[in-house]
Amino acid sequence: MTTYDSDASPALLQNALRGNAMFSAVSAFVLLLGGAHLAERIGVPTAIVYLLGVGLLPWAAFAWWTSRTLARWAVIAIIAGDIAWVVGAIVVVFGLSDEMTSQGVWGLVVVSVAVAAFGVVQAIGFRRIHAA
Repeated sequence: MTTYDSDASPALLQNALRGNAMFSAVSAFVLLLGGAHLAERIGVPTAIVYLLGVGLLPWAAFAWWTSRTLARWAVIAIIAGDIAWVVGAIVVVFGLSDEMTSQGVWGLVVVSVAVAAFGVVQAIGFRRIHAA
């Protein structure tokens, strides 16, 4: 059972989660439809692009489901996943960027900034409705 602070609206958290879900779904379709071309442009194996696309589909569904239920554990999992993505992107940019094209590095940075923004807004919304 979810309990909310009576003065806080869950709208910020719901909207951030829905935005995350839509961004993830659109990204998945772009990766899946343009996999070979994108892989060449960003300098990574095609299989990685397709795996990311496939992986983003259940993530998008989970984020959408979480926006509807606001289950505490699920919101925490989404925020943790966003943090993990950003940390992973930092590792890739500093550790593997020699393998990637400059377009690939900048694309990863831009996507990671968006993911970080979703994470921050979700954390703010979560904090507002679960204030102690």
